[in-house]
Amino acid sequence: YLGYQILEGKKYNISESFQQQALEKHLCPKSQFKLAQELFSNYEISACMDITDGFFQDLQKICKSSKVGALIFLENFPASLKNILSIEEILSSGEQLNFLFFLKARFT
Repeated sequence: YLGYQILEGKKYNISESFQQQALEKHLCPKSQFKLAQELFSNYEISACMDITDGFFQDLQKICKSSKVGALIFLENFPASLKNILSIEEILSSGEQLNFLFFLKARFT
């Protein structure tokens, strides 16, 4: 989202290197396929989808489909982004080629 906004001409008070990272992530997203393979090999994944419509919108879809709820721990989102973008912008951003997945709960 940040890279897209920069391309649209929005100005942010961020370093040139952080701006370049945001543009690269937007223009040349990297597949997370190897991560997905590792997760499916090592964990019992009960549901998974890519985040294309935005984290919050896709979270609602997967929760509805799986008939579960979810908690979002905003403190786990990168501080570097929370200082630049609003939580709404972060949660509504899509097209990251990242995965949203549910693991079966393990209680000990």
